[in-house]
Amino acid sequence: MKFVLIDSIRYFVFVIRILLFARAILSWFILASPGIARSPIIRIIYTFVEPILYPVRLLLRKLFRTRQMPLDLAALIVFWLIGIVGDFLINLIWILL
Repeated sequence: MKFVLIDSIRYFVFVIRILLFARAILSWFILASPGIARSPIIRIIYTFVEPILYPVRLLLRKLFRTRQMPLDLAALIVFWLIGIVGDFLINLIWILL
């Protein structure tokens, strides 16, 4: 039971990180070619990732008091936080179960 939970958390963190990475890379291509944004795969990636990135972007805007940052750090911060939360949950499950 413990190993199933740990593997599930690792898989979830891996999938979220892949989606974040794909979204970061795709954002460069969408700037270069806006027609790509209509692709169903890109819409799916954005649908999953944007609700995670949006609160972090709002927080960054409030911290730096700007409307738009020249570099979107939200993906990097979420990528880092997802790893920390995943490791914390794995260690918590390891200790408690």
